[in-house]
Parts: sequence; C-alpha cells; structure tokens
Amino acid sequence: MAGGRLVTAGHEVVADALRAHGVDTLFGLLGNTNLALAGVLRGHGVRFVGARHETGAISLAAGYAWSSGRPAACTVTHGPGLSNALTGLTSAVRDRAPVVLLVGDIRGEPAWMAQRADHAAMVAWTGAGLIDVDRPGRLAAAVAEGLGRAVRERRPMVVNIRSDLLADPAGAQEPARLPEEDRPPPADEACRALADAERPLILAGRGALWTGAGPALRDLGRRTGALLATTLPAKGLFHGDPYDLGVCGGYATATARELIRESDVVLAAGASLNGYTTDKGELLAGATVIRCDAVSPVAARRRGRRTPEIAARVAAARDFADESDDDGLDPRTVLRAVDVALPPDRQVVVDVGHFTTFPTQQLTVHPGRFLPALGFGSVGLALATGIGAARGRDAPTLVVVGDGGALMALGELETLARLRPRLTVLVLNDRAYGAEIHHLRRHGLPEDLALFPETDFAAVAAALGIPGISLRTSADLDRLAYLRATDGPSLVDARVTRAVVADKFAGRTP
Repeated sequence: MAGGRLVTAGHEVVADALRAHGVDTLFGLLGNTNLALAGVLRGHGVRFVGARHETGAISLAAGYAWSSGRPAACTVTHGPGLSNALTGLTSAVRDRAPVVLLVGDIRGEPAWMAQRADHAAMVAWTGAGLIDVDRPGRLAAAVAEGLGRAVRERRPMVVNIRSDLLADPAGAQEPARLPEEDRPPPADEACRALADAERPLILAGRGALWTGAGPALRDLGRRTGALLATTLPAKGLFHGDPYDLGVCGGYATATARELIRESDVVLAAGASLNGYTTDKGELLAGATVIRCDAVSPVAARRRGRRTPEIAARVAAARDFADESDDDGLDPRTVLRAVDVALPPDRQVVVDVGHFTTFPTQQLTVHPGRFLPALGFGSVGLALATGIGAARGRDAPTLVVVGDGGALMALGELETLARLRPRLTVLVLNDRAYGAEIHHLRRHGLPEDLALFPETDFAAVAAALGIPGISLRTSADLDRLAYLRATDGPSLVDARVTRAVVADKFAGRTP
C-alpha cells in the first residue's frame, strides 16, 4: 500500500496474465529472479512442477505442450539458469514445441556480478523467439504475446524481463498486439498429379498430424492406390492401415526403404523433407515430389500399388530373427514384449541413440502418441520430456532411453518419483554409448573408448521409491505383464546385446 493505493508488483501482473490465459501449471527451477512469481502462482492454485536441472525444466514443458495440445509455461532464473536451459530450449525449438520461458534479467546490475550475462545473445542461437520487457507497462502484454506467438509460430518464446520490473510497482498495462493467422489454399493440382502416378506415395509430416489431416490422407491413398508413410514425428498417423510403411528415413525398415525408393510421385503433406526424412535426398531421388499443406477430395479410385503382395511385404517388414546371446537380450525382442504388455492407449517418448531405430520399428502407437525427443540430437532429454507428457495427457507413458542417456538425466528420476505419473522408463542397457560403439567399429578404432561399467538402474530406481525390474534372460520377459495394470512410475532395466546393429547404422557412415 502506498499513499492509500494498492500497489501491484510486476511479478503479480505476470502471474495474473498467465492465469488469465489459462495456464494452470508452471514448470521450472527456482532462483533469485523467479521465486516471487512461482510463489504467487502457487498461492493462486497454479501447480509448480520443479525439475532438477534447467534443461529438464524446459523438456518437461515441451512434453506437456506436446501431449496436452496447449502452450506450456516454464521459468528459470538469470545467467547460468538460462545457460543451463539452452540445450533443452534448442531441442524444443526444433521439436516445434509451444513453450513460453519466463526469465528475469539482471542486466542493470554491475558488470562484476558473477551471474550477469547477455540473455539476448544466448537465446539468439537457439532459434527461440525473444520478447524483451524493459518497461513496466509491457508485462501483461508480453505474456499474452509470448503465449500467442508460441502457438502461432510453433516454437518456444522467451519472455525476458528486467528483474527490477518484477519487483517494482507495475502500473497501467498496455494491450497486446497479435497478428492474424494465415491460411494456406487447398492443393488441388497436387492431388490430381498423385492420381495419375503409377507408383504413388503419400508422405505425411507433423503438419498433417497437427491439422487432423490423417483421415483425409488415408482416403486419398485409397482412391489413388498410394502407399502411406510418415516422418518420424508423425509416426502412428496411419496406424492400422495395411499399406502403412511406417517411418520414412533413417529409421525406416528395409522393406519401407525399398518401396519408397520405387515411388514415382510423392505427395509430401505437412512435411519439411529434411535430410533425416529423405536420407540426405537418396530415398526420394527418383520421384517427383509435390509439397502441399492441404488436400482436396479426388474422384479417382484405382488399385495402384495396393496389391495383396505389397500388403504381405508391409506386414512382414517388422519381422526379425531373435539374436539374444550371452551378452544380453535382443533389443527388438524386448520392445516386442513391451509392445504387447503395455495398454494400447499408451504414448511413447524416445531418446537419442543407436537404439532409437528399435522402438521406432517395433512399437505401435496411435496418431499423435509418439514423440521422438531428437530435435537437437541431444542425448538425455527424453526422461524429462516424458514426465511432462505424462502430466499433459491422462494416458500410460513409456519413455525409452539408453543407459548413457539415463545416466545423464539421473536427477530427473527423483522428479519422476516425486510426481508419480503413470510412466514406465525402459532402459536399453548395453553398458556403452551404443552409437559410438558402431562408429568406432566401422573405423577400426578401439571400442572400449565408449564402454563403461554396468549400472543397476532397477536398484537406483528402487532407492528413489520407484518400482524397478531387471531383464537379463528371455525368461524374465514374462515379468513385463505388470505394465498393463500399473498406475504409477516404474523402471525396466533391460540388459541388451551389442551384437544387434540397427538398420540406420548397418554399413553406413555417421
């Protein structure tokens, strides 16, 4: 109270703006410049979900935004708080996650302050948007603009607030200014070209997933005789279709790669067609590629490539001969058993590593239920991302990680134990950095450079209060039956052999 007037501090204005735009959960890690904001929000019933590392905080928010379909709010503190978050922020940018990151900036402090840093320069290289707040009347508008732009641009926005503005009286607030959304026109000519093709393929990306175009693309495939495939982020969009080749690119099955290469016309719907999807251009080199963001009905109805022989090849593409040995289980065998054990409505988050091919090929998911936490190619982000996803959608969640990534994110196991969502962590434990093992072998270098002692992840989980089981032999796979009924966190530590080489790595350069 000042002079008989109620004074509203800046952090209260920011908190009110977040609540006014429907934010009910704030992810983050606390420090000097965001303590008051988190405290005020907590007092108004907004859940604060704390991580053990700032990159974990961003990943929690990114997973929540993906699974809930709503923008997520996150906060870290200034200087090293922001710099610690940069890996997760860059990954969220490349995964197109609508996250708003609120940061206090101590730019006004003396230059000798240890934690002072140039926030704008740090954010610039991540690709995130920056909304810099340097006057008190901009606080509420900056929050509204951050949330609006995060959704419209499908990328994180950093709302960077001068720290004194959070503590001082805020005064009157300016209105927010948001641009209108553009709408792309339908692509009639693209659909007609597909209908005239001899070996057509429809390749859908996450743009098709976001816009709900899956049913229309399925129907277009039936009418034109086209086979179906997706980018990695859109895996599951054509779940259950007998002509669904699965993922196109480095994680494709051998059968899918062969059929994709044979295509003469490819309709790419909502897909960026980067080098990962096209295998550096090699997979689509012989095809006419038509890119579009919308589809219209076509009258053609032809058999095209949809023959019983092709359907049989597609159905057999995931088959393999079990190669479990004395060193460990075949990771494909483990994943096939997990696929059967988990409830069908599960969502799946996958980390980076040699093992990533195996869940991509062996796990089945419904549309919008597969999230590869691979945007920045950074190992170790999937655990926190999966925890956020489990908070955003009421569904069983599976996080598949390697032992290297699990060790990097070990602190977030405590977050999992504290929050207790329906989440299973599957550690494919080959006692190594698996990708590096295969690169070292290919170059004739000593593979022990990438080996490390075995970690008993089930024991670590148990120490934190998370039920854990170890899989060491084929007989142990029966223990996975409990996954169908579990209603809290759990961890499966599967010892896997290093002898099985993923298709992505077999005979290919890094």
